[in-house]
Amino acid sequence: MGNYAVFLEGANFRLSEGGNSLSGFFITKRVEAPDIDEAKRIAIQELWLRPELVGQEGSAPTPTIEVRVVEELLVSMKMKDTGLHVFPMDED
Repeated sequence: MGNYAVFLEGANFRLSEGGNSLSGFFITKRVEAPDIDEAKRIAIQELWLRPELVGQEGSAPTPTIEVRVVEELLVSMKMKDTGLHVFPMDED
């Protein structure tokens, strides 16, 4: 079983109070998986379960989560996930 740090970017989420403006975010998640492709899948799946993201799948514009970088870690490295680093997006 591999140990991976997965850096993800989210876009078009409604994360502010009132949910009127669109935000993006960055987060790094640690995932244990048999390979890199499975680590990517698990990281995205787990991220969609966060309370602030649940239920936004059908919003317009469509929110997305993309893997930007995956790094294999030493098995002994048990880093914690970072928090969501949120940024505003233009609604052009």
